[in-house]
Amino acid sequence: MVEVRVPRRTVMMGAAALAVSSAACTTGPAKGPDAGVQGDGVTLPTYQPVDAVEPDLPGDAAGVPQGFLKYPRPTQPTTDGPPGTGGTVTAMFNQEVKAPITMSRNKWWQGLNERLGVTFDAQIMPGADYSNKLSTALTSEDTLTDIIRFPPGFPRMPQALDARCEDLTSLVSGDAVLDFPNLANLSTTSWRSMVVNGKIMGLPAQNIVGSGTWIVRGEITDQLGVSIEPANADEAFEMATAVTDPSKHRYAFGTPLHVVRQFGCAMWDAPHNWANVDGKFVKEEETDEFRAALEWAIKVWDAGLVHPDAFAGVNAPAMYQSGNVVFFSWGGVGWGQMLNSQYPDLDMQFMEVPAASGGGMGTQRLGTGITGLVAIKKQDDPDRVRELVSIINYLAAPFGSTEELHTRWGEEGIHHTWDEEQSTPVLTDTGIAEVGREFTYVGCSPYVVFNPGYQEKTKAFHDLETRIIPNGRTDASIGLYSATNDEKGSVLKTQLEDAIGEIMRGQRTLSDLDAALDEYRSAGGDQIREEFERALG
Repeated sequence: MVEVRVPRRTVMMGAAALAVSSAACTTGPAKGPDAGVQGDGVTLPTYQPVDAVEPDLPGDAAGVPQGFLKYPRPTQPTTDGPPGTGGTVTAMFNQEVKAPITMSRNKWWQGLNERLGVTFDAQIMPGADYSNKLSTALTSEDTLTDIIRFPPGFPRMPQALDARCEDLTSLVSGDAVLDFPNLANLSTTSWRSMVVNGKIMGLPAQNIVGSGTWIVRGEITDQLGVSIEPANADEAFEMATAVTDPSKHRYAFGTPLHVVRQFGCAMWDAPHNWANVDGKFVKEEETDEFRAALEWAIKVWDAGLVHPDAFAGVNAPAMYQSGNVVFFSWGGVGWGQMLNSQYPDLDMQFMEVPAASGGGMGTQRLGTGITGLVAIKKQDDPDRVRELVSIINYLAAPFGSTEELHTRWGEEGIHHTWDEEQSTPVLTDTGIAEVGREFTYVGCSPYVVFNPGYQEKTKAFHDLETRIIPNGRTDASIGLYSATNDEKGSVLKTQLEDAIGEIMRGQRTLSDLDAALDEYRSAGGDQIREEFERALG
C-alpha cells in the first residue's frame, strides 16, 4: 500500500470522487497473485523468456530490460521455419528514421520475404503524416492493411479497433501465448495497454518501462567534487547549486517540467498522472505530494539552477551534450547514441532520485513499455489470423537470435561486417540503404541495453533499472478508456502544465494551483475521472 494524501481543500470542495481513503492501492508495477490480470478480468499473456538467447544481464516481466555486453555469436533460432503460407501480407507503420529502398531492388527485404514465407508488402509512411493516413485507411476496406500499427494516443482508437480489427484474446491470453514464444517473451507490463474494452486487441510494440532516467555529465561533477548521490531533497538542491555556474553558461537543469515531475514528484512519491485510491481516481496535481514537488521546483527556479531560456523551449538534450546542462531526464535508451558522439570528454553517469526526507530512493515515474499497438485487420479465416500473429512473432524475435540478426543487420559480408574488438555487427553502406529497421515498429522485439565498447555503462544502467522499476509508479489509467480523455485530454493536460509552468517561474503563485485544478475539473477532468472509474469496473 502507498499513501496518497489528498489536500483538505480539494475534499472540502465537494468533489465526491475525491472523498476517499488515504490508503491507496499501489500504482507501481503489478505485483502479487493478480499480476497477470488487467481491468475487466482479462488474463494477460504468460511471461516466458526465450531460452535460445542468454542475456548477460537478465530482464523480467515487470519490464527490467535485458542487457548484453556483446552480440551473441553464433546466433540461435527461435522459430521453426517460415511462419507464412505464401501469398502477400500487407502492413502499414510509421517512419521515424528512414525507410529502406523499395522491395524490388532490396536484397535484404527479398531475403526477409523468404524467411517469412510471404511477400511482406509494407507501407512505410513519415511519422508526421501517419495518423492522418491511418484515419483515412480505416474508412476504406481497400486501403486498410492486414497488419496496422496504431501510435499512442490515436483518436478514438478503441472504436477503430472494435470496428476494424481482430480480438486476439483467445490467441494470446494466459498460456495461449506460449504458442508464440517471442510474444511470450514480452514484458507483462507492456501488455496492459493492449487491453481495450475488455479484450486484448493488439500486440505491444516495445519500449523501455523505466522511462525518465537521469543522466549526468559525470566529468563535470567529478571535477567539481560533487556527489550525485544526494540523500534527500535538501542535498539534491545543494547538488544542483554546486554544479551551476552562469559565468560558464552551465546550469543543473534544462527542462522545467522534468524538475517538477521527474525529480520533485519522484522525491515526494506523487502519483503518476492518475492514482487508484480504493477504486476512486485521484489526479497527481490534487495531492499534497505534488504540491511539495512544485514548491521544490519553484525554489530551484528562483535559485537560477534551471537554464534561463528553458521555458522558451531550448534543446535540452543538445544542451546536455554541450555541457551547458549537467542533469537531463532521458525518456528511453537513446542516450547510448551519445556515447559515440562528437563530445569525447563526455562521461555519462546515471543518478537515482532520493526520497525527499531521506531513507532511500524516490519513486521513478514509469512508462507504459510500448511505442504503439500492433493490430490485425478483421479476417474471414481464423487460420489467417493465426498466420499473421505468427509472422509478427517471427519479427518479434529477441536481440541476438538468428531471426533478429537478419531483420536488423541483414547478411554478413553484404549488409554488415563483424567488429571483433567490440563484438558487434556493423552495417555496411548497403546495409544502411537496404535494412528496414523501421520494421521493428510492427515486430514488437523487446528493448535491450547494448552499447558496444561501453560495457560498464550497460552494467550501470541495467543495475539502475533493476532497482527503480520494482519501486516505480505507473499511471493507474493505463489500459482504461475515457471518451472525454480521448477528446479533450491533451488540451486539458497542456492547459494544466502551462499553469504549472507559470507558477514555477513566478508568473502565478502556488495558491493559483487550486484555481487551475478547478478549471481542469470543470472543463472535463471530473468527467475523465468518472469514465476511468467506470472502465475499471
